[in-house]
Amino acid sequence: MNFAGKVAVVTGAASGIGAAVAQGFAARGGTVVVADYNEQGARNQVQRITAAGGRALALRIDVTRAEDIQRMIDTAVATYGRLDLLHNNAYSFRSGPAGVWNISDEAWDHGINIGLTACFKAIRAAIPIMKSQGGGSIVNTASISGLFADVGASPYNAAKGGLINFTRTAAAEVDLASGSGDASHHHPPPRPAPALPITRWRD
Repeated sequence: MNFAGKVAVVTGAASGIGAAVAQGFAARGGTVVVADYNEQGARNQVQRITAAGGRALALRIDVTRAEDIQRMIDTAVATYGRLDLLHNNAYSFRSGPAGVWNISDEAWDHGINIGLTACFKAIRAAIPIMKSQGGGSIVNTASISGLFADVGASPYNAAKGGLINFTRTAAAEVDLASGSGDASHHHPPPRPAPALPITRWRD
């Protein structure tokens, strides 16, 4: 697969899944905005990508801040002229395992904001750009934890469960509105979901 001429924004790209996606996209000819709260980690990934001959830009963002999400999308378009892939991958735990009765409001809000609300805001910002240029893809990193209970991790489970169904809904809405779309989550659905993935909204 060749991504020459394509531009990706990947959140949580300083390490783990996000870093692997950024490196793989760049290795296949694409340009990547490596977005992460860990600025030095993002720069390290950019150094690895550019050392291998790829193109990438490091960007420090806090995905719980709407203005940072908008800046991320705007930076990609202003710098490279387009946005072909948005991968919502960022997540971080605010506290250790705990029963529901011991979870603070802060820990709950953090889990939902970073794992679900941030994805909604990024998708909302990206879709008009992708539609205007005639194509694009959105990937949300979900988890088996969105389908089954992990004891002691209810904010994470709730965020990932919500993200799975939000992804289905967003894909169906884009398809209904434009007859085209491509939205998918990282973990496959537990049963056939005709609205996911949608593949007609491609260049």
